[in-house]
Amino acid sequence: MKRILFLLLLIPSIFTQAQQRCASFEYEQQLLSENPEYIESRIQSKKAIDSYIANRLSNKNAQAVEIIVPVVVHILHNNPDGSIGGNNISEEQIQSQLDRLNADFSGLNVELEEVPEPFDAVRAFGTGISFCLATVDPNGVESNGITRTYTINEAFTSTAHGIKSELTGGKSPWPPCDYLNIWVAPRIETGAGDEVLGYAQSPGLNPNKDGIVVGNRYFGDDTGTAVKGVPPNVNNYYKGRTLVHEAGHYFGLKHIWGDDGGTCNGTDHIEDTPNQAGPTSGCPGISNTCDSQDMIMNFLDYTYDECMSMFSMGQVLRMEATLNTEPDRNCLFSAFENSCASGCLAELGELEAPMDSLLCLNEMSDSFKVTGGVTYPGYETVFLVSHVDNFGLIRKVSDGPNIDFNNLPVGTYSVHPVSFKVGLGFMESIEINNTTLNGLINKIETDGLCADLLTENAPTLRVMEKLDLEFEVECNLDALGEQTGSAMLNVVVNGGSGNYEFNGPGNGDRVEHGESFAVRVEDVEGCIAQKIGSVDCPKFEHEVEGFNFINNPATFVLNEFMVNFNSPNEIPIEASIYSISGQKVYRDQLNIREGVNLLQLDTSTLPPGIYILVLDNQNERLTKKFEKVRR
Repeated sequence: MKRILFLLLLIPSIFTQAQQRCASFEYEQQLLSENPEYIESRIQSKKAIDSYIANRLSNKNAQAVEIIVPVVVHILHNNPDGSIGGNNISEEQIQSQLDRLNADFSGLNVELEEVPEPFDAVRAFGTGISFCLATVDPNGVESNGITRTYTINEAFTSTAHGIKSELTGGKSPWPPCDYLNIWVAPRIETGAGDEVLGYAQSPGLNPNKDGIVVGNRYFGDDTGTAVKGVPPNVNNYYKGRTLVHEAGHYFGLKHIWGDDGGTCNGTDHIEDTPNQAGPTSGCPGISNTCDSQDMIMNFLDYTYDECMSMFSMGQVLRMEATLNTEPDRNCLFSAFENSCASGCLAELGELEAPMDSLLCLNEMSDSFKVTGGVTYPGYETVFLVSHVDNFGLIRKVSDGPNIDFNNLPVGTYSVHPVSFKVGLGFMESIEINNTTLNGLINKIETDGLCADLLTENAPTLRVMEKLDLEFEVECNLDALGEQTGSAMLNVVVNGGSGNYEFNGPGNGDRVEHGESFAVRVEDVEGCIAQKIGSVDCPKFEHEVEGFNFINNPATFVLNEFMVNFNSPNEIPIEASIYSISGQKVYRDQLNIREGVNLLQLDTSTLPPGIYILVLDNQNERLTKKFEKVRR
């Protein structure tokens, strides 16, 4: 949006209803009314941000921001005994929210692929910002990044600061330059009593109140108290995107419509987000409020969680500018070392294994992929290859996703990605061909090594026997036992998956005399075996030519009559036998080969006498008189 927004101290809420998505704008106006000195600083901050963006756009070689922000989650609950349950939400629910925050800020959410065509060119595939639960508290004591505080308050007001101080039943923030403080409330309300999902403090305001507040029913990704539910009690904000929305405010973004009360005159100061009259509710397919299609799937709109999917590239640039120009956000660049790095943040994410689980001997596997985790400085991910057939012996450590099985023996292997903190002895604890997987797991537990190792449902790959072949060249002989000038291949294939095909001559194929040839077998898994040979089977030249009989007797005694004949081609022939009186007593269709052929006729049913054999190849006929005599 390109229109100018004039800063107002107090503007009535334009989204007053029983459930309000966000109260960040009203909260900011409340702070500005309490502290008018912030107004001038906000004007100067906008100038600094605009100048940064202009310089950034003119410098094509500038590096994008990369930052890991430590998070502390302050749970305010109503369980006097401190038990987990109800609004004293579980660590699982908290982790699901952190995972959602990281996925959406890293552009790894699946919905990002479904952004409509008008906006696919400006969607941002990641912001460069990721988050970790703090591993130490402000005193340097080990922490899980979560505080839990019992309160008698069943709700906190969004325009007051009660949740941020013990004096009013809340919890005081940790130092805002070392942590992003997030308060999870039993319930948030407006002054009028309507429920609010969440709100955040923009940069450059009261440092003692800095952070984000979210109601527990909207904190987490479809787990614990943040589940979708069923009609009539459906929660449309169950996927954890209230915090994603509020984190956008925390890093300097405004609502996509500019909080102008529906006039199409406001601005969010972002070039690539279309002008929009007001917040979008529900999940409309297409909305058009200011003469252009609304970017309703943007995280800074008000649509249901299921319909949110993207930051624009302009929004990412503005968050980068905020981080680099606002003092209370710029100080976060050193926060990771102070608040997260001293603990163990080994986190694998999800493993995507290649579809093909069969490997040729000495082959490189297809790519494994680890997704969804956060890569923290000082951590590495490698792949352990364990020999299933040999007591889980670790045979290889691969630092790349394509694992080289060269020089590993035939067998079945399991692949175990592991994320670990460098310098704490994890790699030194592995001795190739001596350490077993179970032994390593025990060592991680007993020595307290910082590592996240995939042990259950690990993918397996089978290295097959080497695909190999042997062949013989057997000269083809005619009916008289003489070479015909060609040979038959007898090929035996071993190894591989057993499912293969020949590329070129194969088993049972004929190869001509004097030819060199290559027998090449390719397995369906891609394994290849090949050998080269030649044929030395010169053709025997018979005196007879054309379509003729060869030196056959005219009389016979036994019940099988054999006759040799030469054929100039492979055209099938019809063989018939006639009695001397012209009666047809035998007929057969014969497939023959070029050269000398042997015809064997069963004459056991013929009485002794004189007969005529007729061979017909459609072009010529041969006749031969013969006599069957008694024994």
